[in-house]
Amino acid sequence: MTLNVILAIVEFIFIFGMIPVVRKFFGKSGLVGMMVMCILLANVQTLKVIELGTSWLSVGLGNVAFAAIFTISDLINHKYSAKEARQGVTIATFCYVLFFIAMQLTIAFVPGQLDWIQDGLKTVYGTDGLYIWVSIGGIIAFYIGQLLNTFIFDWLVKKIKSQSKLALWFKSATSSMANLIENFIFGYLGYVLLPSIFVSKVIMPFSYVVSTSMIGTILEGIITVFSPIALLLGSMKFFTPKDER
Repeated sequence: MTLNVILAIVEFIFIFGMIPVVRKFFGKSGLVGMMVMCILLANVQTLKVIELGTSWLSVGLGNVAFAAIFTISDLINHKYSAKEARQGVTIATFCYVLFFIAMQLTIAFVPGQLDWIQDGLKTVYGTDGLYIWVSIGGIIAFYIGQLLNTFIFDWLVKKIKSQSKLALWFKSATSSMANLIENFIFGYLGYVLLPSIFVSKVIMPFSYVVSTSMIGTILEGIITVFSPIALLLGSMKFFTPKDER
């Protein structure tokens, strides 16, 4: 087992393990806050490509954080309502747009003689690198994918009346498969379409976008098998805030 695989497992346990903890101490508002944190983290992490044990298994980081957003959305949908889940998605998207604009303003400031970070900021967050196109593609893909996830979960809740843990796991795992659509939209917009329109070049060949999207979806699918554990824990009485009992 390589270091990257070990770190991926650690990241999964940490982020998903915090979901029920955040609900216990901060309730619904805390879950929305964690959703905002995850979208910021995922869109920065996705710029870094890693290999999971072999050179052909290359994937951008951010899969764990993106998958966590689906689980948080499902938890809000399950314990509160589909309307609250959609509102959380909208708030997270809006906050990321504000962050994106703020970072462009940060780069626009003329650096002083003692500044050493401007070039790095432009590479990561500016038009010199991938960030601006990845961010715009990510925002659009995130909003579409999350609304689809919320719709599917709510539809399954109405169709499957059972409140068993297995039924809840099935609803969450099935609705989270909306990330397949999100991955393809994100990859095509962020790496192919937008760069080709605005800078007349394709950052990543479409065939590579398809392969990495499929690999990312498979990895997120594996995560989806285990991620409902956080949803089940978050639904337990122990992790329910006192004012909601």
